[in-house]
Amino acid sequence: MLTDAAPRPLPGAPRVAPPPGATDSHAHAFGPFATYPPGPSSYPVPETPADRYLAMLDAVGLSRGVLVQPGPYAQDHTVLVEGLRAAGGRLAGIGVARPDVSDGTLYRLAEAGVRGLRFIEPRSPSASAPPGSVGAAALEAFAPRLADLGWHAQLWAGAADCARWGTMLAERGVPVVFDHLAQPDVGAGVDAPAFREVRALVEAGVAWVKIPVCRVGTAANGFAEARPFHDALLEANPDRLLWASDWPFVRLDDRVPDVGELLDLFRSWTPGPEWERILVRNPARLYGFPELGAA
Repeated sequence: MLTDAAPRPLPGAPRVAPPPGATDSHAHAFGPFATYPPGPSSYPVPETPADRYLAMLDAVGLSRGVLVQPGPYAQDHTVLVEGLRAAGGRLAGIGVARPDVSDGTLYRLAEAGVRGLRFIEPRSPSASAPPGSVGAAALEAFAPRLADLGWHAQLWAGAADCARWGTMLAERGVPVVFDHLAQPDVGAGVDAPAFREVRALVEAGVAWVKIPVCRVGTAANGFAEARPFHDALLEANPDRLLWASDWPFVRLDDRVPDVGELLDLFRSWTPGPEWERILVRNPARLYGFPELGAA
């Protein structure tokens, strides 16, 4: 296994505090390695257990978060489930499973706070899927089971595959969440046919999109490459957007951003009412977080 011994520093607070109930909709937990060593990985894995993630949320004023099962743990959800149970309702989860998973396993994950399954497709013909991931071809078999559980599918893929599989899931009544701005072709721009199809699914309310910027733009450029896609999706349907940090930023090497600064950037790109909607109301509805003040 590849591990990264350097701890992720806690970020600085954003200039404007997030509203109560604000949620980070995408992060990963790894370790502690002495108890839960990760399996094979194509990237160095940082030791960032769930309690460190909660400390990160506290540092930037976020109330809630979503832990996504990372590839190095494959279908072993122990770290994810223990993190959810220890968080006192602050966290929801997204799992990874093959089609041969038992119903009992899925029900146990649901009881722990898992709300969907993630699927990954390579974003280019020359790329390969990360070890431990499950490809989008499994979506066909999983669609009825996701519907029965009231879960959604989370898909990390290029925009063309997002449009293809998102359309299939919409026809089967299964919500879909696209990772990383639906991974658009930056060079082709917002008018590329694949991204227009993604935007149409969002506008129709049948697809959601997580809008972290670190896999689309570059920190050195202020993530400006991501701005047109952010704006296009915001115009299409702000009720279907989810803010996400992508902490602890695996595979970004020395380009690890600061979550407080990412929140400030999101605030600067997003009008006031939509800022609160995307940070608070949208994730509460999708992940089933209780209303603020509810017992």
